[in-house]
Amino acid sequence: MSQRERDILKVMAPVLQGKRTQAEAGRLLRLTERQIRRIFLRAREKSEVGNPVILFFDEVDSMGTTRSEGPGRVDRSVLTSFMAELDGLQARGNVLVIAATNRREALDPALLREGRLGDLVLEIPRPTMNAARAILERHLPDGVPYGADAVDARRAVIDSAVSRLYAPNGEGDVASLMFRDGTRRAIHARDLVSGAMLANIVRTATERACLRELDTKEVGIRCSDVLDAIVDGLVSAVASLTPENCHTHVSGLPQDLAVVRVEPIQRRVRRPHRFVNAA
Repeated sequence: MSQRERDILKVMAPVLQGKRTQAEAGRLLRLTERQIRRIFLRAREKSEVGNPVILFFDEVDSMGTTRSEGPGRVDRSVLTSFMAELDGLQARGNVLVIAATNRREALDPALLREGRLGDLVLEIPRPTMNAARAILERHLPDGVPYGADAVDARRAVIDSAVSRLYAPNGEGDVASLMFRDGTRRAIHARDLVSGAMLANIVRTATERACLRELDTKEVGIRCSDVLDAIVDGLVSAVASLTPENCHTHVSGLPQDLAVVRVEPIQRRVRRPHRFVNAA
């Protein structure tokens, strides 16, 4: 099917919802409901001329969380409007609604009923070791120079990256979480790995190799380029963790225990691979 024969409408739910203070909540509430109606109206109009329409709501949890009383009640009307529009699409086979979230457990159960967003639920877990290897192989093809003429140079780069990200025991620890009851849990590098992170690691390593080539005329991506990029990526990922968002970004945490502290692991040697190579 060509691009002309279908329409894809992507909606960033946090942008749709908007930041608000209590003073402007009423105005933004009305604006958000109006935007929701406008989006679905546009989808219906396009579908009526025979074109399949895909509505994609990213980070739908920002407006689809469980309804409650109190200050959060402003979201109730938004969620109700959203579900009403979903119900209105049931008889229209040309409109497909897809929603993405990192917090499925926070979504209102009514939103996940069949006929709304519950017809098909796909869970995409973090990549396993084999999956990470496959992703890296895709982003590091054979045609890329790897700093050596050896046949195994590409394999060595990928093996080094996978070994670093999925190191066993304490070698892969990057942070420690403290819960309200005083218990702790170690966060490993593999707990933070994603396809986007792997792609960014390769991009950063490639930039390092290009800059070195400009300075020294040495061509190719080295293991150290990828390992340095991994260190930077993990530092950034850990820095983004807060007690409030840990349950969103780290799977397997007890839902009934709040995180009170995130402590990055401080190592004496932050980039040990540089010393191993030097030896």
